[in-house]
Amino acid sequence: MIYLLLAVFFGSSIAVFLKYLRRCGVGIGETICVNYIVATLVGIVVNAARYDLHINPLGEFWCWMAFVRGSFMVGALMMIAVATESYGVVMSTVASKVSFVVPVIGSWLLLGDREPLWLAVLGMLIALLLLCMDGKPMRWKGKIRMGIWHLPIVFLCYGLSNFLLRVAQNDITSRYGDDTVLIDAQFNAFASASFLFALICGTLLLVVRNLWKGTADSIKKTGVGWHSLWSGLSLGVVNMACTYCMMRALEETPTTLFYPIYNVGVVSITAFCGWLFFRERLTKYQVGGLLLSLLTLMSFT
Repeated sequence: MIYLLLAVFFGSSIAVFLKYLRRCGVGIGETICVNYIVATLVGIVVNAARYDLHINPLGEFWCWMAFVRGSFMVGALMMIAVATESYGVVMSTVASKVSFVVPVIGSWLLLGDREPLWLAVLGMLIALLLLCMDGKPMRWKGKIRMGIWHLPIVFLCYGLSNFLLRVAQNDITSRYGDDTVLIDAQFNAFASASFLFALICGTLLLVVRNLWKGTADSIKKTGVGWHSLWSGLSLGVVNMACTYCMMRALEETPTTLFYPIYNVGVVSITAFCGWLFFRERLTKYQVGGLLLSLLTLMSFT
């Protein structure tokens, strides 16, 4: 239970922290890249300090899962950073957390987990639709971007990322049986590899963004300053801690029980923080989507 509570705490911190960084004008792309450097190094240091093991991610059976998950991770984090500015921390967090229907359905189909409650799954999708209906499109340089797509992309990226985390956890546990030391080391190595691949993808995105802008000034602005360094350092530690606690909690808690409790906790805490720190107000559609998501999340327990 302690790992589940810690996962809720760290998971709640990520969206709130990203919202705070955007309010302060800190470069999100650079912060996310630094965050993945820190998260990767934390995992490597922990493995080296705690275990006398040398795990080569490229030689492990879960390497491809770490690569694909890293791609979804960087996409999810960058998109939720934009979505928190367009929609607020509450709506963005709800969109990311109702995505747990993806790993729940995937685990039922492929891993033999308990069949989900289909009425609750439908409720989740309706809640996501309600959140999108009244969203305001993001404005950038006088042009209106289709902000309505931000929340569905957040939904898909987080859902697929969490499903791959569940698959990796299941495969590692099945392969190494009762060897808790080796399982723990494999969990750390998988998380570190995921962050490393996310770092590579995030760096490539930044390079492409600068080439697309095509100006020396935009490239100069991408330099990592002190604000990006300290914020990336903080976010990296929280991100790694959240991933590790999720994997340990999934080891002792069924998927159909873990994700509802985790997501209800994260949504509730971020909703309170959004009201307390950012004075966010919700429309009647957004309130309806939030309440429906909380009710359907609790029904899964």
